[in-house]
Amino acid sequence: MKRPRPRTLYAYFFAAVGIAAATEIRYLLNPDLGEHLVFSMYYLAVSLAGWAGGFTPALVTALFSSVLANYLFTEPRGILQIDNTEDLCALILFIVVSLVIGILSELSLRAQARAREAEQQKDDFLAILAHELRNPLAIIHYTNLAEDRSKLAGQPARSEI
Repeated sequence: MKRPRPRTLYAYFFAAVGIAAATEIRYLLNPDLGEHLVFSMYYLAVSLAGWAGGFTPALVTALFSSVLANYLFTEPRGILQIDNTEDLCALILFIVVSLVIGILSELSLRAQARAREAEQQKDDFLAILAHELRNPLAIIHYTNLAEDRSKLAGQPARSEI
């Protein structure tokens, strides 16, 4: 079985912290918001999970958040049921926007990985180039140094002989 990457584990940690924070904030704002903006507090959790791990953690966070928000903040509370179209539309919109956040996060992580790889290839190329240029340049340098010393000593340089 393939062991998950540490970055993915961090993503799920960020997701859990984000979900807990969003739930607490939504609970504190519940007297003011009532049944409005049920899922909106969970966008931050989805964004954190996507930033840390890409598409899959963002999707898992969105699904878990939607179930939790439905259970805690939609009427009838305490059961997984959506009775009105407003809540259903809000849920669908939340899932769609969360998918977009997850896709964009995945694309961003892949672009960052490609940039790191390109920078590593550039560094490798410059190291090889510096090494390969060192030998011919050393010969030229020592030839010039020998000519300068022979001129200082008053002897004709090799090219003059």
